[in-house]
Amino acid sequence: MIDLAELNTADACEVVHELELKHPVSGVPLGVFIMHKGMNAAAVQKIARAQGNEILRKQFTATRKGKEDAPTIEESGKRSAKLLAAATVGWATDEKGKREDVLVIGKERIAFSPEQAERIYDNPGFGWLREQVDEAVADLGNFMKG
Repeated sequence: MIDLAELNTADACEVVHELELKHPVSGVPLGVFIMHKGMNAAAVQKIARAQGNEILRKQFTATRKGKEDAPTIEESGKRSAKLLAAATVGWATDEKGKREDVLVIGKERIAFSPEQAERIYDNPGFGWLREQVDEAVADLGNFMKG
């Protein structure tokens, strides 16, 4: 008989997974790592619930005033970036066996912070990076054994 407690995704998603980013075209590993929790982790769910509540309040207020107030693409993108930032707990770059807890973007060496993560995930130029992190955060296989 299976014990469903073994399939508690909230607990499993609290375990940190390390994703190595891949080149968006060639798929070659880049030596750049994003450490993250899963979509069902408490911090991520807290943000998701707050965002959902905000949307509901906004729609309720618009309905009461007889207006339509649908979320925009820009708002949706910002919400997604905030969720991914909540899931991200660190990053690192490994060059020739020397690992540093920074991302290198141009001449910037960016230390991890949730604000920096959100800024990078919200940057359209890094849509490929955001997609890889989004997929890894949502993949329960990164946090649970089958």
